[in-house]
Amino acid sequence: MSANLERLSGLATVYDAFRPAPPAMLVVVLTLLAKCERPRLVVDIGCGSGLSTRLWAEAERLLGNEPKPWYWSYRVRVAVK
Repeated sequence: MSANLERLSGLATVYDAFRPAPPAMLVVVLTLLAKCERPRLVVDIGCGSGLSTRLWAEAERLLGNEPKPWYWSYRVRVAVK
C-alpha cells in the first residue's frame, strides 16, 4: 500500500485538472428522478478528487467518501475552497 501511495501522490491534482466536469444537466435529471428540487443529503461514495461532488454544492448536506489514500489530502484542500 505505501508503494502505491508514494507512486500516486500528487496525481489527484493532475486528474482533476484534465478530467471533464460532469454536465450540470446531470443534477437536473437526478433531482427530477428523485422528485425533489434540492436534495437534503448527497453522499458521493468513491468521490476521488471531488469533481462530481462539487456539482452538488446546493445540497443541504454533502458527504464525500474516498477509500484511496492518495486523494485524501487533495480532497481536504478542495473542500475548504
